[in-house]
Amino acid sequence: MGRRRTTAEPTAPPSARPGPALEELGLARGDQVRFRRGPGRHWHHGIVSCRETDGSVGLHDDKAAARAIAVDRLEVRVRGPHGGTRWEPLAARATIPGPEPHPEPEREPEPAPGPSQLVLSLDFVGDRSS
Repeated sequence: MGRRRTTAEPTAPPSARPGPALEELGLARGDQVRFRRGPGRHWHHGIVSCRETDGSVGLHDDKAAARAIAVDRLEVRVRGPHGGTRWEPLAARATIPGPEPHPEPEREPEPAPGPSQLVLSLDFVGDRSS
């Protein structure tokens, strides 16, 4: 008897998967990023490939291994104001919608100062008796 052949269902490309998109993070496919595996460890470089359904960023590291790294552990390569390269934390750059800020409570206007609270300021220019 021969082997039975099964065909796997094709998976959707990363852009068609549900979940947040790379654009919400200010990233595009092919952007260069770096990450650390732990505090104080050396940096690893990678190229962005997709956004995972759990919210992490899918990338390929310098050894071409696929990785899924959390947003708060990534830094993005950006150009500085004078054309130099610098690294910026992705979490600071991302435009992820968060909880709505609480509105400031309305305060009652303060009453106008009374006569005892008024302070007069006179400018003394000099003696005009010349």
